[in-house]
Amino acid sequence: MKSDIIIFIDGYLYNKERAQVCSELIDQIKSTLPYKVALFNKYSFSWGLDTKVDYYFNHLDGFMIGSPPQELLDKELYERPYVYVKTGIGTHENWLPLVGVQDHAANIYNSLIFASEAAKHLGFKRIFRIEADTKFDTKELKSLVHDLNSFEDYLLYGERQEGDWAKPHHRIMDLHMIGFSVNLFQGFNILYNDKDFWKLCEKINYYGKWIEYIIPTAIYYQKQKYPFKGINYQGSVRDRYPNTQFDLINNPGGWTDKWNNIPKPCKILNHKDDKSHVQGKLGLFYWNEESSPLDVKSEIIDSKREIIYSKHIIVNPNTWLYDEVDLQGDNTLINTNTRNLVSQEFVTILTPESILELNTRFIKE
Repeated sequence: MKSDIIIFIDGYLYNKERAQVCSELIDQIKSTLPYKVALFNKYSFSWGLDTKVDYYFNHLDGFMIGSPPQELLDKELYERPYVYVKTGIGTHENWLPLVGVQDHAANIYNSLIFASEAAKHLGFKRIFRIEADTKFDTKELKSLVHDLNSFEDYLLYGERQEGDWAKPHHRIMDLHMIGFSVNLFQGFNILYNDKDFWKLCEKINYYGKWIEYIIPTAIYYQKQKYPFKGINYQGSVRDRYPNTQFDLINNPGGWTDKWNNIPKPCKILNHKDDKSHVQGKLGLFYWNEESSPLDVKSEIIDSKREIIYSKHIIVNPNTWLYDEVDLQGDNTLINTNTRNLVSQEFVTILTPESILELNTRFIKE
């Protein structure tokens, strides 16, 4: 019996390594799940994977979103993405730049709209979209069948409120895999340029490039108009599927490098309602979110070439440390980070003006 659901694998397969990971994912799905499989490739070369799937699609008209319009920045409407670490003494916030991070959000959004249109044309009613750089645990993959057979309009993983600064309706959601009906995004169209993207933001009342916010906010928008029903699992998808590997291949960039250059120099606020940071002090936040230890050497040298701060420590996985340093005038922070015998050196010039421009801050409890 033909199922009304189709699996859509979504990827930008621009090199052999990515194609190989995707090929293994196709083999996993076809040997485990009883559904037709489509591959949505945003690159021109198929690497022979078009012969391994039931349906193959190209979409080469993607674009990278530029800096947000100045009007949105002036009105403080733009939701700048950030990551944070809560500690027993306060919260470290790492606010990400306006460009270079999540600029591909429109391409991911477009893949969901394209999948909806393609599946509907092929006679399917529901889609389960999986990112191409995923490697499932076999037992966890098999466990998906119950939810795939039973969800109506959506099957969501990892939806949650993220951070103290997000608006109540801004829910973040993991998009490594997502189920949705061909009608869930009715009224939403393919985006072709920045102008289209910011119109989408205006429509759903979320002005930002973080795709993990755009999709759940769009679904929230739809649910105000239509009686859509589905399954929504709260909390991180990695907690529910701990043995499945997501994001096997990440490109270097603003998102993957967000926790490089440790310790992070940061402004200090005594509490989150402060309008200005503590003068004459700099916070230094050590954090390791990876699964391997991080060797850190850090020095601050003042204008007289004297070392006013020095530390050499091993930061274990999921471990933090916070220091404060009194600063006057111009200083230079030199961090050397070594992981798995690979070293990187980072040099940051610290002046009263440059500290004001830091996109990191430590907010005390």
